[in-house]
This record gives sequence, C-alpha cells and structure tokens, in this order.
Amino acid sequence: MTETNDDSSNNPTSAQDAPARPPVDAGGSLPPPPPYMYPPPPPPPPSRGRSLAGRLFMSLLSALLLFSIVMNVYLGLFFIRVTSGPSEATYEEGDEDQRIVVIPVMGMINDKTSWFVRSALQHLRDDPPKAIILRVDSGGGLIGACDLIWHELKMFKTAEKTKGIPIVASFGTVAASGGYYVAALADQIIAEPVTVTGSIGVMAPLFTVDRLLEKIGITPEFLVAPKSPNKDLANNISRPWTDRDRNKVREQLNRAHDLFVDRVFEGRRTQLVNRQAAVDLASGDIYSTEEAINNKLVDSEGYMDFAITEAIRLAGIKPGVRPKVTVIKPPYKLSLMNLLSGSNDMPDSFSAASMHDWLLELATPRLAYRM
Repeated sequence: MTETNDDSSNNPTSAQDAPARPPVDAGGSLPPPPPYMYPPPPPPPPSRGRSLAGRLFMSLLSALLLFSIVMNVYLGLFFIRVTSGPSEATYEEGDEDQRIVVIPVMGMINDKTSWFVRSALQHLRDDPPKAIILRVDSGGGLIGACDLIWHELKMFKTAEKTKGIPIVASFGTVAASGGYYVAALADQIIAEPVTVTGSIGVMAPLFTVDRLLEKIGITPEFLVAPKSPNKDLANNISRPWTDRDRNKVREQLNRAHDLFVDRVFEGRRTQLVNRQAAVDLASGDIYSTEEAINNKLVDSEGYMDFAITEAIRLAGIKPGVRPKVTVIKPPYKLSLMNLLSGSNDMPDSFSAASMHDWLLELATPRLAYRM
C-alpha cells in the first residue's frame, strides 16, 4: 500500500495562514512592488519671491479697501454738509409748539459770523419760532459783517411770514461796539450785571513795516498805473503814512460812525428823545449795565433766564406754559482734519501764499466797530 506524503500535516503553517500571493498577469510575471512612502512627503515649499509678492498684494488690496471706505464716509458727510443748514440743540425742554430759539453771536464778528446769522434766520423763516433771543458776547468786529447782521435781522422783522416775532437781546460779559450794533434792533435789550457795553464808535487798526523791512534789507516796490496815482493811498504798509493817507481813512471812519448812530437811533427811537441823544452817546465810551440803563441803551438787568421770561411775555405765550428753548448751531465744518480730530474748527495751513495774503490784508484799512 502506497503511503501518501501529506505536507499539510507536517507543515506547522496551514494553507489558510499562508500569505496571499499577488495575482500573476497573463505573461506569468509579478508587478513591481510600490515604493515605500510612509509617511507621505510634504508638499514642496512655495517660492519665497511668490510669497512676498502675495503678501504685498494683499496689503495693497486691504489699504485700497480701507481708503475706499474712508472716502465714501467723507463724501457722505460732504453731501450732508452741503445739503443741510444750521441745526437746533435743546437748551430747555418744553412745549415744541411754543418754541423759542437762541441765536449766539460770540467773539470777533466777521464774515463767518454774518454768514452764520444769515443762515440761521433763513432756517427760522421756514419754521418760525414764537420768539428769538440774540445772545451777544462780543467786543465787535468788521463794519461790513456787523451791518449785514443788522440788515438780516431787519429783513426778518419786516418779512410777511415772520413779522411780529419778538427779538430779545441778551448781553453776556461784553456787548460793545459792533456787539451793540447787531442788537440795536431788538425789541428788548437785557444785560447781565457785569456786562460792558456801549463803545459806540469806529476805528481802523493800521500797521506799517517800513522800518522792519529796512532792518532786514528788503526794499519793496509797489507799482501803480500812471492813470491811477492814488491807488496806494492809505493802502501801503511798506512806507510811512502821510497826513493825506490819514485824512482819507478818517473820511471813511466818519461815514461809518454816522451810520452807527443811525442804527442806534432807529433801534432805540422810542427810548431816546431824538437823534442828538444817540450822537451824544456815540463818543466811544464804554458803559456798565447801570450806566447803559440810565442812558436808555439797555432796558433792564438780567441773565439768560430773565431774557427767556421776557421773550415769553413779548410772544404772548399763556402763563403756565413753558416753551421749548433751542440754540442754533452752525453747520459742521467739513475737512479731513476735522474728521480725524473731531473738531469743528481747524486753523488754516500756513504757507508763503497765506503769508502774502496776510501782508496784503494788513495793508488794507479794515474799518471796525470794536472796543
């Protein structure tokens, strides 16, 4: 009997435990094993030049986006600035239907002041209040600006829509010269106990720099056309003034002074006996509140709260009704510096051109109703 040799019984590893053999292709050869790549290799590092360029591009894109946002905000505020006028801020809460509005005239009266008052009055023509309080704390200013404010107030008092609206002037620490000029038309003038007022007169601050120019070695030349030989008369700071220059300016001062007297007499006609009374008071003297009351330039003594009470009385508001009191605020002065600083008034930049304009400004006599 032939004995069969069973390899499965003698081999300790069974067929089931043997590793699987890779399939054989048709040609009878085995495929090559894959290369050993564990763990997988990292991706190649990006080029340094390309990474730097990408960062620069993203930084530039972010800067452009930020600039675009700032410019859109700026243009939006500019649109609001040019399409809106003065605004009203609440001074005292009360009945809005019985509104009283305060228009402040503070500091040096110049073209900006007159423009603000004009804009404020135009705003109030569209929404008239029951009364106006002209709050004055000023030592005066340029005669043109003062007279323009006086004119705008007169137009407001005589316009059909706003006729009869009382105007009460409330004087602060100083309401002299041009400060009194702008308030002369008020229906009632009230001054605080320590107010300085009066100074009814006009002057022209003048400067010459001929000796300074000589010391620093500058010889200026002002050429005028032969057909206008008086062009530099009273209009040249680079030479000493002559009597002819002074007399020419005095003529203008006298005309401005007569106009001031006319404005005072027109506004205080019921208090002053005649125009001569206004002339006598227009010597340039300053007056205390008590003296101004005795001279009929001021009606009574009191603070802002008393001015509000008088405005309520003149407006005919019923007793027991407390009106809302607001203060006119100027429009926001838009500039990039103002946006960054939050200020509403930044000084103009200094340059050679501004210096040139400043010197020419000094060379021009500027008549002023100032203390």
